[in-house]
Amino acid sequence: MPYLGLKNFAKKAVWRYSMGMRRRLAIGCVLFASTPVKLLDDPTAGIDVAAKHLVWTEIKRGLSNDDAVVLSSHNMEEVERLCNRLAVLDSGETGTLESTNSFKNLYAPGRTVFFKFRITVLYAAGTLRVQSLKDSMYREFSCYVNSEHLTTIWFTITEPKLAFNVIFVKLRKLATDFEDIVEDYSAYDGNMEDAFIHFMDENRYNIRPKETW
Repeated sequence: MPYLGLKNFAKKAVWRYSMGMRRRLAIGCVLFASTPVKLLDDPTAGIDVAAKHLVWTEIKRGLSNDDAVVLSSHNMEEVERLCNRLAVLDSGETGTLESTNSFKNLYAPGRTVFFKFRITVLYAAGTLRVQSLKDSMYREFSCYVNSEHLTTIWFTITEPKLAFNVIFVKLRKLATDFEDIVEDYSAYDGNMEDAFIHFMDENRYNIRPKETW
């Protein structure tokens, strides 16, 4: 109870708990059981951020005791923090099964650059400008398009040691040159969310139709 932030509510009837508190209690019943394998289905769905981190800490504590935790989740940050191996399910079948590091390195290596476009890209001239931006990115960096939608695009820079200050200097110039279509931009290390988006867009296991925007 104390580890999941429920100590002060130990004498309170469970039916008076909020949904988030009930969920934490249910998670505690699983984590503190004596079984060597624990099954958790989307454990932190509907839980506030602070409680979510408490749950993650307790799951890690269980792993440190040599327990096995089988976890299903739509939260890629959760998967990255807690899991050693992952499986992606497609229509009830395993689409891929590998280590989380291998998955991330395969689908989100290096740095990720993100552009958010203005609504003007929906017009014909905007489409041409987006292509010009792509060409400029290819000239400035060793990169490829990781994922692309109507008003957003992600590039993966394949030079993992390229300094962020160098990247942002070039991005600032590109944002100025293409200020008619670029609303915002950012650069960061590739993460599990990027890897999963790339994995879906490849449509390797028909998780998501290629033409879906």
